[in-house]
Formats: sequence, C-alpha cells, structure tokens
Amino acid sequence: MKTISTMISALALLTALPGIAHSDGLRPGDGDPNGADTLRRGETQVGLTIHPMAVGLTDRLQISTHPILLLLGVAELGAKLKIIDGNDFDLSLAGNYFHMFADGPSALAAGNRGQLDGSLAFAWHANPSFTLGARASAARSFIYDDGKVDLGIARLEASGASGVGGGAWTDVAFGQHDLLVATFDMLQPLVDDDGAAVTVNGVRPSDRHWQASLMYAHAWESFRLGLGAFSNSALVADGHEVMPMVDIWWRF
Repeated sequence: MKTISTMISALALLTALPGIAHSDGLRPGDGDPNGADTLRRGETQVGLTIHPMAVGLTDRLQISTHPILLLLGVAELGAKLKIIDGNDFDLSLAGNYFHMFADGPSALAAGNRGQLDGSLAFAWHANPSFTLGARASAARSFIYDDGKVDLGIARLEASGASGVGGGAWTDVAFGQHDLLVATFDMLQPLVDDDGAAVTVNGVRPSDRHWQASLMYAHAWESFRLGLGAFSNSALVADGHEVMPMVDIWWRF
C-alpha cells in the first residue's frame, strides 16, 4: 500500500503548481477522457467515475490516476502528451500502468498482476462546436505470481497476455456548458504467451470485444455531470444489452 500512498501524495502536491485555471464551461474534447485533449498548465481535474484525477503539468502534458480503483485493490498511474496542438487538429500519446495487488478483494487475490496500456489519439475540430476523433491502442498484461487471476470480465491463466484495439468518438457542444459525447471502441481478443485466447464472459476467442456509449454532460462552474448509457459485448453476452452510466468530475 506504500506505492498507492506515494502516487496519491504526488498528485496532491502537484495540484499546487502555479498557473492559470480554465474551469469555465466545457471544451470540445472534455467529454471523453481517452481523447486527444489534455489539461492546461495549472488545471486540476477530480473525477469520481469515468474521468480520472489529473493535473496539467504544462499545456501539453498531464498525469492522472483513478482513486476509485483503489477500492478494488488496483493502483493506476497514467500520462498523456499532446504531440500536436493545432487549431484544426490535435495528436496525443498516452500511457497507463495498472497494478492489481494480491491482497485486494477476492476477485484479485489469485496473484499480483500488472497491465501496461499505450494509445495514440487524433482529434479534428471541424468547428468550435464539433469534434471528431479516432484512437489506436495496445495493451500488455503481466502476472507476477503463479495462479489464475479472474476479474469477472477477463480471465487470464498464463504468464502474460496482449491485445490491440481502436475506436472513435465525437463531441457536439451546445453553448459553453453542454456537450453530447458518443464513443465506440473495439478490442481484438487477448492472446496469452502460449497462444491460447483469453475468454471474456463467455465471448468466443474469435469474437471481437466492443463497447459503445452516448452521454450528455453539463457544467456548473467547476462541477460537471454526465448522464447516458453504454453497451458492452461482454455484458450483452450476460443478457444486459444497455446499461446506464454516470460521470461526475470537477475541473479547477
């Protein structure tokens, strides 16, 4: 747990960075935390569900973590760098590391596991109210202890696994305080080091894993609330075709 405390303390200290806060309204690109947008220097974001806790170190570089994952025995640390910051398009490179501790909840108790994700996101700003984006990603999982790790969604029984994915999203702004966000992502089934595919809630290894969402977000000064619905192929296999989603975050 010392690693977790260090990560949270580091982010807390970084919120004291000097800079100008830009917390008024919703910018195109704010709705999808996996998009190409980054926080500006001195901005702080506190997310409870989908959006992470993040700090803008510069206008192009931010670091982030998801404190809510600690309840599941998972520590996460991420960084995103905006390579191109243009008037019409942006290009960003992001990386995240997840560590699941053996002394966490029972679903994670089979062994220590880590996962490293990398993604490249592109956003085209057609006009001040409309943004269209696309992303490509890759993931690599590591199991540090022998045994089986069963997360309910992904079941891994090998020393490691990898996968690739891609997706698209669009933001439509209605004034400065309202945003409609639609996303679609697809993940190629993970394959372990022995060549055996990983099962995802009964979905056959030959099937691709997808998720789609639609959310409407509104900003009240620094507070943001998003309500919508999402569908996931793993949940569809369990008979849940559409599920509600709530996104709560603050921007200072």
